[in-house]
Amino acid sequence: MLETLHNSPCEETASAPCGANDNTCACRHARRHLERGDILYQKGDTRSGMYQVESGALCQYMVWDEGQPEVVEYAFPGDIVGLGVLDTHVSSAQAMTRATVRQVSSAEFRD
Repeated sequence: MLETLHNSPCEETASAPCGANDNTCACRHARRHLERGDILYQKGDTRSGMYQVESGALCQYMVWDEGQPEVVEYAFPGDIVGLGVLDTHVSSAQAMTRATVRQVSSAEFRD
């Protein structure tokens, strides 16, 4: 399972740490640390927003009905993954190296 990073105060509010090891952080700067091989999201997961890669590298891929994976894209620092309008993800994203991603709100993405 992925880990919510907020063991340090929020950069925006300078408040106390958000709930560690859960996905309930209300701070728009919620970050996740991923180890190599960790899944950020998979096909069928409820879409919870977009993520900006801050460090490391991710591979976004599709798994077809036959079980064969196909790489959609690689994401590196500065790239955004998880874009879409459907309620669930149609692809999966996995860490290729240790990585940190930051959740990005739709409003922040538009700015």
